[in-house]
Amino acid sequence: MRARYSALRRAALEALAAGAVPLVILPIETPPPAEQGLTDSEAVRAVRFHLTTDRLAFSLGRMLARYLAFGDDRRPDMAIGPQGKPYLPDEIGFNLSHSGGYLALILGSTVGVDIEIGPRDGRFHDLLPLVTHPAERAMLESAPPEAQRALFLRCWTRKEAALKAWGIGLSDELTALDTQLAASAPILDGMPPLRLRDLSLMAEEGLVGAVATPVTAGPIVRVAL
Repeated sequence: MRARYSALRRAALEALAAGAVPLVILPIETPPPAEQGLTDSEAVRAVRFHLTTDRLAFSLGRMLARYLAFGDDRRPDMAIGPQGKPYLPDEIGFNLSHSGGYLALILGSTVGVDIEIGPRDGRFHDLLPLVTHPAERAMLESAPPEAQRALFLRCWTRKEAALKAWGIGLSDELTALDTQLAASAPILDGMPPLRLRDLSLMAEEGLVGAVATPVTAGPIVRVAL
């Protein structure tokens, strides 16, 4: 496992150096890098998670991000942005998401990622007035019923990825942001402008996702363990 993590880090750094955006997706039960561990404050936080999946995702995410940044046993505490986004000061930027037993980590400056299993029972309709821009809602409501769930998940993952990239959190007015559902890789105005790209993941498990990056960023490159 040590050699596999070393190869993963090397591939991720090579992708960054080439101007690409590395993406790592792992099952949350993957053993973390042997060189890393939780800091004292993270260990305290980890035991407070009621769900095992949340605890595993938190632990793996923190250790993986630090390993990709340092590659050794240095364990500085992460700083927390004003909206709760963790970061390593003066190191590689990253963002994390987990759902359905998987963890996604993306590297780069001003990046955001979201993966979701999402609702399977159609109850997302109750969320439309709370989270969708009028243009998004119109497109969702006019789509065939069998296509609406996939459109809603595209809307949600794009929206969360963009807000995470900007570091402004889901507490902001979700209905003001139009993720341009009909476009394949839309550009959103903001500081900075962002490009949204949908992720093709494990369709059979219902896992979908989206990535938000600066417009100048290169392609998304998935690196595997």
